[in-house]
Amino acid sequence: MDTSVLKGVPLFKDLEPEDLEALGELMSETSLKRGDSLFREGDEGDRLYILTEGKVKLSHSSDDGRENLITAIEIAGAHIGGRPEVPEVSLYFQN
Repeated sequence: MDTSVLKGVPLFKDLEPEDLEALGELMSETSLKRGDSLFREGDEGDRLYILTEGKVKLSHSSDDGRENLITAIEIAGAHIGGRPEVPEVSLYFQN
């Protein structure tokens, strides 16, 4: 992954360049089409997703099968100081 993207993530802003490079080597990029799922409710939470462009909807399936929208996140590709600024969103759910 391009380290300029990682520099724009608040979680990684204080990392040294060599640490950003090492982290970038561990990460991979993926592209999804409208309607594709990145992950599903109940999947193991073993990944970090960084949205750099596009829109993601987070939803919860109710017991009767209806989809309830939790939030929608849209990134328009804003750049500040020559690098992407990636907002940070954390979600925690307790059953």
